[in-house]
Amino acid sequence: NGYVVAQILGPPVAAALFVIVGGPATFVVIAAGYGIAAVAMVGVVDPPSTAVSTGSLLRDAWQGLVYTWRNPTLRGLGFAISALNITGGMTTIVIPLLVIQRLGLGPGAVGVPFAAAGLAGMASSLYFGRLDTRGREWRMLLLPALGQAAAVALLLPLGAAAPAGAHGSIAVVTGFAIVVASSAISGALSGPLDIALFTVRQRRTDPAWMGRAFAVSMSFNFLGYPFGAALAGNVAAASITASIAIGVVACFLAAGFIATMVPRTDGPG
Repeated sequence: NGYVVAQILGPPVAAALFVIVGGPATFVVIAAGYGIAAVAMVGVVDPPSTAVSTGSLLRDAWQGLVYTWRNPTLRGLGFAISALNITGGMTTIVIPLLVIQRLGLGPGAVGVPFAAAGLAGMASSLYFGRLDTRGREWRMLLLPALGQAAAVALLLPLGAAAPAGAHGSIAVVTGFAIVVASSAISGALSGPLDIALFTVRQRRTDPAWMGRAFAVSMSFNFLGYPFGAALAGNVAAASITASIAIGVVACFLAAGFIATMVPRTDGPG
C-alpha cells in the first residue's frame, strides 16, 4: 500500500500542476520526487545475506536470469504479468484520449480515473491482505486477470463514440462515469492479484537467489508496460477502439499464461 498512496495522489496532483504551472514545471516536480527518494535511501544498510557473489556483476546477473528462467513459477509469472501489463500501458494512452478527445474534458480530469484505481487498489489490498493466500494464489491470479478483461471492455463503447459535441456523441457525465468505473474495477482487482503475485513469488524463490531473481522477475513482468503504451499510441491514431481491444486480448492472454504456465501448488524450483 505504500506505493499505492503514490498512485492515488500522483495523478490528480500531476494533472492539477499541469493546468496551473504547465508541463515543464510539472516535470521538475516529478524529478524532485526522484531526488527526495534518493536522499531517503542515504544511510540505509543492506541486510546480511548468505548469497555468494562471483565477483562479476555481469556473471551474477546472468546467473540470476538463468535461475529465473528455470524456475517454473517465475517464468510463468513473467509471461503472464508482462501480458497483463500490456493493458496497463494501453490505459495510460487511451484514458487521456477518451477523457480529453471523446468527452471534451480538460487535463485536470485525466487524473481522476487513475486516482480511483489507486483508491480501489488500496481498499482491496487491505481486505485481501488479511487472508492466508497459501493454496489460493493461482485463483487469485487467474480470476482478476479475467476480470480485468471485463473492466477494460467497458471502455469499448467510448472508443467507438463520436467526439464531444458531435452528433451521436455519448453524454459526458455517463462517459466519464464509465471511465472511472472501469479504472476503479481494475484497481480493485489488482489488490488480490498483487498480493498473490508477491507471496507466491517469494515463497517459491530460494532465499539465496531472492535479490537477483526478484530483480530479473520484476523487470520481466514490466516488459509489457512500455510495449503496450507504444502499441496503443500507434494504433489509437487510427482507432481508439482497436487499442482498447488490444488491452482486452492481453488480459485473456495473461489468464491463459497463468492457467497453463504457473504451477498451482508449491513444488521443487
